[in-house]
Amino acid sequence: LPSPEPTEAIHARLPSVQATPAAPTLHRWLVTTWLVGATVLLALLAASYAHFRLRLRDRRTVASGPLADRLERLIDRVRSRPVRLCRSESLPVPLARGLRRWEICLPTATLERLPIERQEIVVAHELAHLRRRDPLWFAIHRLVERLLFIQPLNALARRELREIAEFRCDDWAVEMTRRPISLAKCLTEVAAWNLERSSLPAPTMAVSNSRLGRRVARLLTRSYPMPTDTLPRWLAPAARAALVLTVLIAPGVSSRPSEAALLEPTLSMTQEPAPPAPPPSPPAR
Repeated sequence: LPSPEPTEAIHARLPSVQATPAAPTLHRWLVTTWLVGATVLLALLAASYAHFRLRLRDRRTVASGPLADRLERLIDRVRSRPVRLCRSESLPVPLARGLRRWEICLPTATLERLPIERQEIVVAHELAHLRRRDPLWFAIHRLVERLLFIQPLNALARRELREIAEFRCDDWAVEMTRRPISLAKCLTEVAAWNLERSSLPAPTMAVSNSRLGRRVARLLTRSYPMPTDTLPRWLAPAARAALVLTVLIAPGVSSRPSEAALLEPTLSMTQEPAPPAPPPSPPAR
């Protein structure tokens, strides 16, 4: 029997394979950038909510008075859950907050400068935000915008949805009080108080100047009272959920290649080349 070939000779005949270090791919860089950016933006969002809660530490409950009585009558009229009415020195504009326990916070200037009829329409507007679950939806909009900051349309969608919410709350407040001109005056007066131009993470009554102008013009030109909505109550949450799903899926759908395109290189590599054609036979003599 022939002697076994040494191992060194076998290794010498094998083709040399040089190990190359795995370089980070573009996909890994994109994922890392998204994780870092989303973490920073979520941390800033949490800090803004913490600052907002600290800002409301001085609020005091308004348990009695003409405005509290009118709010109670409005709650009984629409059969809504109880709402806590508060006043605060540090707030520039009225706002609605709370997921399980609803709360309407008013600046002290609202109770001191506005007549009782305008105070009532202010709380009616904020109550409309609570009945629409706008504090929850606005929080979801901000969360999606920061998680998917790579999609610039999220910020545009959030602004448009917020403007639609303000329009709907204006309509509901006017439907309850029948005073559209009073609401338009409230909007302009409350906007004048908001000298800090701060962005509060909650549904507020005053927005940017351009949007405020559209709301005031709409109140002055729209025919009231409006007809009562006949659409089912589940339709608005379902439409919002569908919009959020579309925003989540849209970036991946537009950039993902089709399955056929992914399989095409593989099929072309695995298919064996066709055998060469045989040479033509010589002509018979």
